[in-house]
Amino acid sequence: MLECSTLRRRSRAEWAEKGETCSKYFFATLKAKQLQERMNSLRDEEDREIRDEETILNYVYKYYADLYTQPAISAAHRQEQEEELTLID
Repeated sequence: MLECSTLRRRSRAEWAEKGETCSKYFFATLKAKQLQERMNSLRDEEDREIRDEETILNYVYKYYADLYTQPAISAAHRQEQEEELTLID
């Protein structure tokens, strides 16, 4: 488990001062903050709502993997682009 001081920083609780112990109230505040910032649902490209946590994680992973994956270029398309570039000169 994380140290009290680390949890105190993460909670961003204004009342958490040096020397303050991690109390039941502190942990309840931290949990409430985590729930507030948690993504409970999202909508896919077909406007369907996704609520299952594992499905959300998979959807977000796939979205960013697709976003940052370089598309494959066929040999014919590459040749076409090279021909167009030679016309620029």
